[in-house]
Amino acid sequence: NKYFYPGVSGAKGTQFTHWLGACITLPHIIGFQSTPVRDAIDFMASFIKKPVKRCAALVLDGKKLADLCWGTPESAHAAAADQIDQYQTKFVAKPYKTVVAVLSSKYPEIWTGGKGSYKLQGIVADGGSLILYAPHLDSVSASWGEQIEQVGYHCLPYVQAHLSEYLDAGIPLGVLAHVTHVMGVGTYEKGVEKLRINLSLASKLTPERCRAINLNYIDPERFDVEAYRGA
Repeated sequence: NKYFYPGVSGAKGTQFTHWLGACITLPHIIGFQSTPVRDAIDFMASFIKKPVKRCAALVLDGKKLADLCWGTPESAHAAAADQIDQYQTKFVAKPYKTVVAVLSSKYPEIWTGGKGSYKLQGIVADGGSLILYAPHLDSVSASWGEQIEQVGYHCLPYVQAHLSEYLDAGIPLGVLAHVTHVMGVGTYEKGVEKLRINLSLASKLTPERCRAINLNYIDPERFDVEAYRGA
């Protein structure tokens, strides 16, 4: 349905669902089978009456096919999601103090590579560190870099406090959602932003560029990523 709905909703629908997700925050979206964002997307796609929509949702055990769920996009997704914990979820006793996200080379910019933060910040302990290791990454975003650099990476309350200012400057809600998702949750009181985790980037971006977008810098050539594997 996420692939269908832009055709029946337009740009406003895309901006709306991204900002809705930002306002809910990732800890209440990632890993949940049903969310208001999914409900909104399903609703938009419901306006497509013909042809009939059918979906094959795969349940994988590693690289092996464990099950294939067939039906409407909604029913197939729900049936697959009901099974996924037994194949794809690892439960641990406590969150980690330091987590390293090794980004694929298919993500040359933070706009896409930020998914490393989306997916992993939830397993970082309060006050812990998340490091995006991407020695190939050399861009903030080919499409939205200028707008992202105007805002920088911040938590949701910070962006909400400056929302009118950003909208007046023409910053799309989708960009504002992105910067909050990458940075993670935090607070903004009396002009002071406090973040739950420390986010650092080890990439081709210089220390100055990282500082300008409110990210910590790590020199990728001096960072021993192998030391963290299996730790």
